[in-house]
Amino acid sequence: MASLEEQDNPAWPPGTVRLEEEDRASQIIQQPQPSRDPNDPLNWPNRLKYWNFGLAAFYTLMVFALIDAATPTWAPMHEQLGFSYDILNTSYAVGCGALAIGACVLIPFALKYGRRPIYICSTAIQFGVSIWSAHQQTVADLMMVNILSCFMGALAETVVQMTVADVFFVNQRGTMNAIFFWSTRIGASLAPLAAGYVTISQGWRWVWWWIAIFFGVLLLAMIFGYEETKFVTPPIDGVSQLHQPGIEGIRRSKDTDHPLSSKEPNTNFTVSDIDSTISRKSYRERLALTTSSPGSLGSFVRHCYQPFQILFSVPGVFYMSLVYGAMMISSNILVTTLSNWMTRAPYNFNPDQIGLMSLAPFTGSTLGTLICGPLSDWWILYLSRRNKGIYEPEMRLWVMAAFAPFVPIGMILFGVGLSSGWPWPVLAVSYALCSFGTAPAGTISLTYITDAYTEVVGDAMVGVTFIRNMCSFIIIFALPPWIAAAGVQTVYIVIGVFITAILFGSGIFIVFGKRFRFRFRKSKAYFENVHLQYPFLHEPTFRKWEKDVAGPDSACADPTQLFFVNMVYAIGALLKSNPKSLPQQLYASALLHLDHVLSKKNLESIQALLCCALFSIRSATGPSVWNLSGLALRQCIELGYHRSIKKMNLRTSVLRLELRKRVFWCAYQMDCAASVNLGLPLSLPIQEVDTEEQLSSLRKDVDEWMAETPAEPLRAGVPLTVFANAEDWRLTYYETILFLYRGKLTDRNSTNEELLLECTQAASNICQSCKRLYIGKPINYTWSTLHVLFLAGLTYMHCLWTSPAVRQAVRIDSASNIFTTCTMLLAIMAERWEAATPYRNLFEALSSRTMAMMVERNQQERQETLPSPSESGNANVEDLTNWAAQIADVNMPDAYGSLLSGLIGDFGTQEEAQEFYDSLWNF
Repeated sequence: MASLEEQDNPAWPPGTVRLEEEDRASQIIQQPQPSRDPNDPLNWPNRLKYWNFGLAAFYTLMVFALIDAATPTWAPMHEQLGFSYDILNTSYAVGCGALAIGACVLIPFALKYGRRPIYICSTAIQFGVSIWSAHQQTVADLMMVNILSCFMGALAETVVQMTVADVFFVNQRGTMNAIFFWSTRIGASLAPLAAGYVTISQGWRWVWWWIAIFFGVLLLAMIFGYEETKFVTPPIDGVSQLHQPGIEGIRRSKDTDHPLSSKEPNTNFTVSDIDSTISRKSYRERLALTTSSPGSLGSFVRHCYQPFQILFSVPGVFYMSLVYGAMMISSNILVTTLSNWMTRAPYNFNPDQIGLMSLAPFTGSTLGTLICGPLSDWWILYLSRRNKGIYEPEMRLWVMAAFAPFVPIGMILFGVGLSSGWPWPVLAVSYALCSFGTAPAGTISLTYITDAYTEVVGDAMVGVTFIRNMCSFIIIFALPPWIAAAGVQTVYIVIGVFITAILFGSGIFIVFGKRFRFRFRKSKAYFENVHLQYPFLHEPTFRKWEKDVAGPDSACADPTQLFFVNMVYAIGALLKSNPKSLPQQLYASALLHLDHVLSKKNLESIQALLCCALFSIRSATGPSVWNLSGLALRQCIELGYHRSIKKMNLRTSVLRLELRKRVFWCAYQMDCAASVNLGLPLSLPIQEVDTEEQLSSLRKDVDEWMAETPAEPLRAGVPLTVFANAEDWRLTYYETILFLYRGKLTDRNSTNEELLLECTQAASNICQSCKRLYIGKPINYTWSTLHVLFLAGLTYMHCLWTSPAVRQAVRIDSASNIFTTCTMLLAIMAERWEAATPYRNLFEALSSRTMAMMVERNQQERQETLPSPSESGNANVEDLTNWAAQIADVNMPDAYGSLLSGLIGDFGTQEEAQEFYDSLWNF
């Protein structure tokens, strides 16, 4: 295992890794880095890796055999069952459509529950489908067996790539993917050959019986021999000594301060040291049916549509899907054309001769595989040495470019020869040439995706499979009428030119592929997700640091830059679906430079503490968030960040002043959240803060957001859906206004009549929106709904008690209508949820008292003292106390206590009334 200070440069794009030392070129660095757990598939002995992968490769072979062995049986099925060739061709095309859809549905299960149950279930279903195929009698049988076999067989093109990424290192994946692709070609090429002989000697039904026998053997091997390759790394992976409680736990050793750079060797990796304290799982544990990952239903469903987001937003995945799809299209076109045309004059091939033609593509793909796999692995090591030991996934594309011409040459020769009636050996050689180029292109396209986008390889391969099979689906349907209209020669020439254009697009990725990958660095995940809530970093400044760390002069990178680049990448890595040990490794690398940053006692030191707090919030490891946020807040106080900038040095830049305010409010928010959750005191009372709040700019942003909301929501009318109608947008807008001004409502020095009037109107609109949304609608009431409604009602009352201008602007009947609306909604909630009862009772008492005040104020409009409440408006003190206690029992925030204490008792004097509306907003 690599020492923690010797990780790859975090600013490199995904897929870029160090494979060799500059000073020790003979030593290959293991990438990805395995953990110290003996159960990590990367640490398995080679025999176990090859056994598991061998089963996966044999599974792939059998799936393609089941799909492609049908073509030699078409002639006897046409004679015995009366299936026309158009129907048979359609059944093959329908199967391609099922291949496109199957992975979208099934891969989320592999990501959630592991690879083993998917392999077993798929093999079992394919076993049953093989038996059904042997018994088929009708067109419905034909269509259904093709749909089911292809729907389940879609896994062969996706889950095997996940297995390769789970088990093998970067410098081994080219060979393994070559073997995988070879397995697909054996199934697609030799299976028809064997099927032809079986059809002649035993009858076409025995083709499926033999496949069923092999699937039965494979099913037993999978159940008793295939071990789960999905591995979830424990929260702490060899860095537990760095995660002690308190700030003392985030220190580094004095002798390990080596900046990450491409000039100074930083990856002295050795063979992974297995932790002897961790025992290997027993045979029974290793064969558990499922290995479930934590996650909600939403994260599970996300994997059904995320492949398409990746497909159409990641250029590398989209291009490689076109390459892989083009290779599969060429194979499918050749197979279907061969089966239809070479049974006619001048060839008049019988089923076994059709099967023998499969030897040509098998020979070509075998030679291509044997050359391409080891060659690409050797080639990347050679280029990595010339690149200071650093590997880029685009290095493999040179091999694909070298083999690319063979595909269109073989396609065009086959089409011209078939149209012109050339001798069959010429067609066989053309077929072999095409397959000789197809194998390297398909292999390298898959390997590129696995290397460059390892973290999303499952979802990426779903998109690739979808494109590949949808293209096959379309081309197979369109091929017969196209050939009938234009002729075989024209069709093959057009397809050959099209494939040539796709393959030579690899030159674009050789030049610009790394630039495309830079768009998907982990910092992108941070700034698109975390930064929106905690904007204490300046993104342009960070991008400059990132560029410096990743650039050729990275040896001169400042420790501050190295800390923040590592830290942002660590937090961004936590957002990945299966980050393994990467976040902890990046976090530990960042901590090597923490002392340097903290010693400055300036803005950057506070930002560093907030980064550590964010990591602790999102990770199961790390120091206490309360300690870190409190420490950051105390440094803000020490530097005066909680004070108005008018009191600070005017020479400070505008950017610096803005960041001062951002770090203070982020630290304050984190401290408040941690303190409330832990029941601990706040580090700084809000009364001590007089730094400026950007209310005007924030309000402008909120108003612009509301103006841009659609007049008719996209999901209008969908039940139980957030933002299903315009009322949801308006409710959110008014809630945001109250959130924005809440801190000002209890500050008499900053409160003005205009602000109170605006908050009164927003609170009124919330009550009315809740009424329109929830009355008579099939929707459940939540704690959040209760909180929003109750708080809006309290805001409305507070403004009435506080401001004479509000009391003059609000008519008594309008106030009565709002109070009635809130009381009615709270009463409905209390009927369905007993915990809402004290809120209803308390609100009824407060609204009754407020209405009494409004009536008396209307009678004594210009009196300065507050009126005594009428007897009808007073609630029993004991009742109020009981309701307050019940509210506390349902785990509402502790700050309610100060609010409710001011509500109990009579408010006959000016001081008591003052206490009432003061305590009202302590909540």
